Amino acid sequence: MKDSLGAGASTTSVLGFDPVARRNTYQLVAEAIARAIAEGRLRPGDRLPSERDLSQTYSVGRSSTREAIRVLESQGLVQADGRGGFLVMDYGNLLRQALGLLVGLERVEISDLFEVRKTLEIETAGLAAVRRSAVDLEAISAHLAEMEAGLGDPGRYNFADIGFHIDLASATGNLLTVRLMDAIRDAMSKTFAVAFHLPGNPELSLEEHRGISAAVVARDPDLARVRMRSHLERVEAETSGVQSGRAVTVSLVEDR
Repeated sequence: MKDSLGAGASTTSVLGFDPVARRNTYQLVAEAIARAIAEGRLRPGDRLPSERDLSQTYSVGRSSTREAIRVLESQGLVQADGRGGFLVMDYGNLLRQALGLLVGLERVEISDLFEVRKTLEIETAGLAAVRRSAVDLEAISAHLAEMEAGLGDPGRYNFADIGFHIDLASATGNLLTVRLMDAIRDAMSKTFAVAFHLPGNPELSLEEHRGISAAVVARDPDLARVRMRSHLERVEAETSGVQSGRAVTVSLVEDR
């Protein structure tokens, strides 16, 4: 029986794979700890076991453990606590941080942001109307009340506005949707700050939010989608005309 690879052919060349790279011990340790975090065995705010305990647990040298922790720190999974130890970070912020780093040197056109928001939030509103719980409705109602109370305070109003949109994402029951919304909240905050100062916008936006909420309460997904689309398109049109007709851009990296 002839060799199916043919004369002169090699398994590597036929399959097109590069040789498997050897991984260092510290990489394996870092992956094991990251897996413990992902599986919830280590939760945000938990203190990592000591370097000595980790070394004993994984049967590796302390230098490998030390380097593994450095890797996790660079990935934003752990942070020094200032007392010689490390705490597990809120990994829900990782996507936001990664997105900020990705576009931080470029700046994002406001039209791009609203395109993403419409893609994500219109369907989110529909799903929220179908899946929302009593707890979700309480959170939505609380943020609407906070928006009303903040009509004279842009910081308070905009924080509640973002909270409303995060509430809708949470009501879908889809954790990834929540993380994606959280990832763009810094950019949203900057456009909200612009929109707040447009004459009459805070009051109109509040009414639009109430309309979206009413559709969610009524379990009417189609109406929720229609009202969310209408709200986003109006705010996009009004915000885009700011700054003497020049394109408005937003940075996804928080101002320092």
